Amino acid sequence: MSDFASLVKTRDEELPKRNKALSITDFKTLRRYILENTDDKFNVLVLLALETGLRRCELLGIRPEDVYEYGI
Repeated sequence: MSDFASLVKTRDEELPKRNKALSITDFKTLRRYILENTDDKFNVLVLLALETGLRRCELLGIRPEDVYEYGI
C-alpha cells in the first residue's frame, strides 16, 4: 500500500504559494547577472525564459542549431 495522506488537502489549512513572481527589481538584478555570466548553459536557458516566456519543457527542446544571433 502507498501512503496517500500527504496528497489530501484539508479545507482549513491554506498551503503557502509555491510559485512567486519576481519583483521588477529582482527581475532586473537577475537579468543583469545572467547577461554578465553567459558562459553557463543554465544561465542562457534562464535568460531565454525571462526574455521569451518559454516554459521549462519548451526550453529543454531547443537545440544549439535553433538559436540564431537575432532569434530562435
